[in-house]
Amino acid sequence: MCDQSAEQQRDRLADRTKGRMKTIVAARYNRICKQMQIRIALGTVRFSNVRLGLAALLVCMQISPTYAANQQEALQDHTKRGIAYFQQGKLAAAEQEFRKALQLNPNLPELQDLMGVILDRQGKHQGATAYLLKAIELNPRYPPAYHHLGLNHLQLKKLRPAAQAFSTSLELDPNQPAVHNNLGSIHVQNQQYQLALQSFEKANRLDPNNPSILFNLLRAELRLDRKQSAALHAEESLKLSQTDATLAARLGRELAQYELYPQAVAAYKRVLQLKPDSLEVYHDLSRCYFHIRQFHDSLRILEGITDVRLHDGGYFMLLGLNQRELGDFEKAVGYLRRALRMEPTNTDYIYDLGITLLGIDGIPEAFSLFQEASRRFPLNADLLYGLGVASHYLGMNEDARQHFTKSIQLDPNKAQFHASLGEVYAARGQHENAQQAYSSAVSLEPANPDFQMKAGRNFLKLQQQDQARSAFQKALESGARNAEAHYHLGKIAASVGKYEGAVSHFERAVTLDPTLKEAHYQLGLVYRRVGEKGKAAKATRTFRELKEQNNSAEIKQPASTDP
Repeated sequence: MCDQSAEQQRDRLADRTKGRMKTIVAARYNRICKQMQIRIALGTVRFSNVRLGLAALLVCMQISPTYAANQQEALQDHTKRGIAYFQQGKLAAAEQEFRKALQLNPNLPELQDLMGVILDRQGKHQGATAYLLKAIELNPRYPPAYHHLGLNHLQLKKLRPAAQAFSTSLELDPNQPAVHNNLGSIHVQNQQYQLALQSFEKANRLDPNNPSILFNLLRAELRLDRKQSAALHAEESLKLSQTDATLAARLGRELAQYELYPQAVAAYKRVLQLKPDSLEVYHDLSRCYFHIRQFHDSLRILEGITDVRLHDGGYFMLLGLNQRELGDFEKAVGYLRRALRMEPTNTDYIYDLGITLLGIDGIPEAFSLFQEASRRFPLNADLLYGLGVASHYLGMNEDARQHFTKSIQLDPNKAQFHASLGEVYAARGQHENAQQAYSSAVSLEPANPDFQMKAGRNFLKLQQQDQARSAFQKALESGARNAEAHYHLGKIAASVGKYEGAVSHFERAVTLDPTLKEAHYQLGLVYRRVGEKGKAAKATRTFRELKEQNNSAEIKQPASTDP
């Protein structure tokens, strides 16, 4: 009885000791967690919770009522050496120390978790899974283990189990920005962009100064066509990553892909500030300048690339396109020929060369180029379109119509194809068919002033003034400074007796194009209608002067700006 009573007393003492030890361990764990700054990376994913496991291990090594003193000391030594190797990046040595520690005490979930992380870092993903699952078995409410299990599943290309592990980790602790970020990345891979956006937004709220999270956030926004907020986050990400050239390069490529060229320019310039020898970035920067129509800047960048290894077909093609936009078609053709010699089967180079040849009256050569290329690449819509343009230039309108029709069948979403088909119909006097084609072009690119102008002129041919007025107004609403649109709107207003409105449009037309004699003539007429005889006489006098300069005996409509 005495022995049993003594044993019961020892058990009660042990229970009280365990309770006190739990309190002490918790306090030291929290204090060490704040002190630890250990972060490791698996690929591009950051293990922000590893420091929690290390902290817990340090605590457990300092205090444990369940081991003899010599066992406890050995456990501490192996663990501390393992942590030191881990921090130095000596993963194989750390693995050996942690294995020895686990032999002494396999019931520490933090140690099982870290073994899984170390194996994952060494590419031993299958072995890592077992340790991470053991950590969860030992402590089903330990968030880092679920996070690391999710990362392990990602390495094994198991997206659904990875997402489940991340979600469980967040259920246990929702204040983990890295886990929200990783879960968002899975949603991106699954093309669930709205869910990805929600995850990245949560990560950003928890860690607003993390440029990588901001980058992922703007990627989701771009895929949801939220370009305005993506542009703001791009600017913020660049501010936060002043010395990260890799992130800036990724940012530039992402922004350029979604045609946010000004923001991409800023990202690429940051790369070159940090790494001036990033030669390929010069190409990317030049392309962005080209797309925002800063052709001189684009040329300056290209001409500064002296490394002949980068003088590939794309280099000469971009040189040619810049020269074409600057009006030097001869130089443009020379560069484009050189690009095509380097890559004879590149259909983009063929198309650009053919279109540029049309600008220097090289119509027969362009026609032959497109004809031969269309035989070699019969399913290329751009080449068929180019053949249609060359045919139209040669007056072969029926052939042009067939080529344009076939190009539309191959790629119905290119507005220019429809607009060119409309021009062929209009040239043949088939204005109803032309209007159908122009309507298709406008529906695909409603903000394109050229397509609105083509539609407006054709409506006038059909004597549909209300529709014509709407088309010309939309052309102006797109921001175009178009004298012809104001001229036509003035004529339409005058035809229904709205002379004050007509005066306004004709005045605007002659301001934008002082040589537009027809607008001066009409302005003189409407000035008389509103009783402005002096202004009418001046407008008529200007018309006559322009008429004499042009040696013309009749009043003509403004020349079409169509190509």
